[in-house]
Amino acid sequence: MARSGRGWGDKRMEFCTSTSPVVAILCRTERPRSWRRGWWALLFGCAFLCGCFSVRSKEGFTYEKLEPANYARLLADSGEHVIIDVRTRGEFAKGHLPGALNHSYLSFRFGRSVQAIERDALVFVYCQTCHRSPLAARRMKRLGFRRVVDLKGGFAHWRTSVDPAQELLP
Repeated sequence: MARSGRGWGDKRMEFCTSTSPVVAILCRTERPRSWRRGWWALLFGCAFLCGCFSVRSKEGFTYEKLEPANYARLLADSGEHVIIDVRTRGEFAKGHLPGALNHSYLSFRFGRSVQAIERDALVFVYCQTCHRSPLAARRMKRLGFRRVVDLKGGFAHWRTSVDPAQELLP
């Protein structure tokens, strides 16, 4: 039984006449529009893994993301504080800020490992490139912490920005 008019196959043939390599890959699929769901999933996954979602301050919780110089200044000026390095043990062993506690965000025990920290204390958080620390800050917000300060650019940015004479522990 023949169809009258243009069918789905005709549209696909017009779509596939482009010389673009992306179009060539899409033409190998059965449905030319099914790739859209995959792109949205990929985009959302990358945004999630990159830590693009921000942590919002609200009543009872304050989140700040500071440049290394301001971070160091606040760290020096604050009396009682806790420094949490959310990198892995291997990254922590290569170098960390003096007095930092290692609680890897990638560990399944992250929530339990920070339970012993006082909720009202000023908490400084950092990771390698500032992708895991916002996620850790959001988790700490849910756990009831009051004030979290994040290092913008992470430890990699700290090493290039702050005075190299500053003490870093191996």
